[in-house]
Amino acid sequence: MPKKKQGARIVRLKTKNVKRIKAVELKLKGDGGLVVVSGNNEEGKSSLIDSIAYALGGKKLCPAVPLRRGQKQGYTHVTLDNGLTIERTYNKAGSSIKVLDKNDQMLSSPQRILDKLYNSLTFDPLEWMRLKSEKQVAILKQLAGIDTTDLDNQYEKAYADRRDANRDLKRATAAFEALPKPEASPGDDPINTDEVSEKIDELLTQVSTLRDELEAASQHNQKIEQAKQYWNEKDKIIDLEDKAEELDELVKKIVEDKSKLIAKAKYPVDGLGFNDDGVTMKNLPFNQASQAEQLRVSVAMGLATNPDLRVMLIRDGSLLDAKSKKLMSELAKANDAQIWLEVVGDEDKEVAVIIEDGRIKEQ
Repeated sequence: MPKKKQGARIVRLKTKNVKRIKAVELKLKGDGGLVVVSGNNEEGKSSLIDSIAYALGGKKLCPAVPLRRGQKQGYTHVTLDNGLTIERTYNKAGSSIKVLDKNDQMLSSPQRILDKLYNSLTFDPLEWMRLKSEKQVAILKQLAGIDTTDLDNQYEKAYADRRDANRDLKRATAAFEALPKPEASPGDDPINTDEVSEKIDELLTQVSTLRDELEAASQHNQKIEQAKQYWNEKDKIIDLEDKAEELDELVKKIVEDKSKLIAKAKYPVDGLGFNDDGVTMKNLPFNQASQAEQLRVSVAMGLATNPDLRVMLIRDGSLLDAKSKKLMSELAKANDAQIWLEVVGDEDKEVAVIIEDGRIKEQ
């Protein structure tokens, strides 16, 4: 029993007067594989790729003037192997969209239908490879069903609180260590110096002795104050140590909870993951993976993001060497995906479509 195909592929493409395209019509089998679009610069190959994106991606992808220069109207019709036909019509005022079913009946809410099919970013697998690490991680989290927003917010607050507590602890420790060692206890009773002063007034004959007593009392009281300050700072350090320890445990717990959440997630590719520095592959940074590994992951990301539309558009296909392009073809067939690859020139033996002066070149 043949394996049931997943998602949809393009079986027919008609586009006219879009950017550099004059008129192009293509019929395809709708099988998974590579559709190479070739041609020299400024002949219309990029326009053909763009016309697909404009039709499937919606108004947000269309430029202000998508029409071929000097033309008043244009269109792109894309028929998928699931029976849907997307018709986007252009004029100088803008564009309009229709979605037809297999019986050519117009469907309501056409843009909503396209939104379910299409994700603008992962139409081009190579684009995901070029994203900044934080953006790659955000997309990977979304695909894996991971939402660490609350944990990340908790971590940032706990981390900041722990940092402040450790800062206060460091300051308190420095202040404490600068204090002289106490020679009295904070619980000692202070001596009333006023009584001593009265004795001096009353007992002039004992002035010298009482002055010595006053000095001793002052020194005693100073030692008591020093002791109070000493033990107050000591208590402060104990409190701050307890607070820092609690926050340290909280940060560890948040990290542990986040690690468990990440570990339980289901990723599009075995070995794929992420950490605070970005996406990882087999516990190594993604950008250290081989070109072949990066291509496999990027294609898998594109397919996972667009499960209902097995169409990908690659505009920088000329950057791929022969080995990478062969791998891309194999990935397309293995995943039943239709990958449109734009390359410069017309000498490639695998070229399926050559665009020249806005039309398909006769071969």
